[in-house]
Amino acid sequence: MTETYYDMDVELPSLSLFEGVTGQDKAISLLRASARNPVHAYLLMGQSGNHQRKLWRGFAAALLCPDGGCGHCEWCSRCIRGNHPDLTEMESAGAALSVEEAHQLIRLAQRTPLVAKRQVLIVPDISDAHLAAPVLLKTLEEPPGKNIFVLTASTLPQEIVTIASRCLKIELASNQSRPIAAGGNGPSITHTRQKANRIGDMDEVEGAVVAGGSAQMVTETWSSVPSKLSATGSTIAGLVDEMLLAIDNALKDVEERQDKELKEFDKSTSDLGAPNPAMRKHLTERHHRELRKERVTYIRNGLLALSREYENKLAQLNSIDTHTGTDGGSVFSAATGHAAQSAMRSYIQAIETIHETSTQLVRNPNEKLLLQALLIKLADI
Repeated sequence: MTETYYDMDVELPSLSLFEGVTGQDKAISLLRASARNPVHAYLLMGQSGNHQRKLWRGFAAALLCPDGGCGHCEWCSRCIRGNHPDLTEMESAGAALSVEEAHQLIRLAQRTPLVAKRQVLIVPDISDAHLAAPVLLKTLEEPPGKNIFVLTASTLPQEIVTIASRCLKIELASNQSRPIAAGGNGPSITHTRQKANRIGDMDEVEGAVVAGGSAQMVTETWSSVPSKLSATGSTIAGLVDEMLLAIDNALKDVEERQDKELKEFDKSTSDLGAPNPAMRKHLTERHHRELRKERVTYIRNGLLALSREYENKLAQLNSIDTHTGTDGGSVFSAATGHAAQSAMRSYIQAIETIHETSTQLVRNPNEKLLLQALLIKLADI
């Protein structure tokens, strides 16, 4: 392999490495330019829905490709798929990177690259990695070997500030929230809608739709729940089964891709005559973490679709002045105004309940019981 990484005259990595990443032109330009002469650590700052996985894998390809990110060789393809032998994606099994996972990252960083001149180690979302922060900091201050770390964070709490100072920070463009109809019903409705917007990430939903329509299936199934919901136990149990079946079907593509990655890894290490049980174990563990995170993302986006149904109902009533019972020039009875006000309170309560369920996902792994409890509450509203 020819070492071209630090040649300032080399062409920029192919733009095709970042195919599918939208709204991040500035970040892509910075990463492509930086790949010529990379620093040891990067921090991608922005919400997780900004196609971060595609972004960091494209950058990894630019760093690990023997031709500086040609975009068409086997090694670029492996990076884009996430199964390059020298690309590690240290996704946490829990809500945040643990101390043990940080130590595992150090052990991986100390190994010799298998095929490239360096390793690229990805650590997604360090925002809540407060306990692991000292371990990460020591690693970044004394990076072993020719390693390049790519960290991501959605926020920068005090515990992470020092880590950020050891990285080249690249700001990601924010997603634009879906417009919400204006109205005169006060801050409580605005606050509730903002909270509903945080349940999921429409950028990830739409990206998955483009990928094959799996997210659309989840959205349609979960959006239909309010129209079918009743307080009977059999109805609630049946709806929850439908909701989870849509998630299972959406994840089949992920499971097939992971199976393909594992087979390709086995073939690549076999061809090199260097079986690597430790890396294979790491890959299967990463697949498990990735599948869990994908599942949680789909559930949250399903909850977002569910909350949108109640938000739409709220928007329909938002133009009615609940004190005078008027809508523009039309005049309604006081009873209509009071009924609208009562309905609005119910819809706000429904959105708040859905948001609460979303926050409980990490703490409560029993999805079926969690969703059954949610539908019981929604049926009573």
